[in-house]
Amino acid sequence: MKLLSVLTLVVLSLAACKKDAAPTTPANAGGDDPAAGDPYACSGDDDCVAVELQCCDACNGGEAVGVHRDHVDEVLADSPRGRGECTGIACTELGCADWIPSCQAGKCTIERGRLE
Repeated sequence: MKLLSVLTLVVLSLAACKKDAAPTTPANAGGDDPAAGDPYACSGDDDCVAVELQCCDACNGGEAVGVHRDHVDEVLADSPRGRGECTGIACTELGCADWIPSCQAGKCTIERGRLE
């Protein structure tokens, strides 16, 4: 009987010990923040900018994309322009209208404006 009392006391003591709380994800961990992951994700037109990727601009044989403004450096880093590979590259100099960035269905896009 005495052994049963001791065991009960030990179990109750262990149950009363404070346990560490399980780790939680902070509310601002980026789950709903378009800038947190996908460099092309957006929630409004103001999130988006046009980024020229190639040595020549898109009017002259290059490529441009719409990107979330917080990810410009990341996207450029993976391009010839961002890697500094454009030294000595000759490009035509055709003119065209500026890009108009916008957010369409949660993704940054660009389209050409009009020359006037």
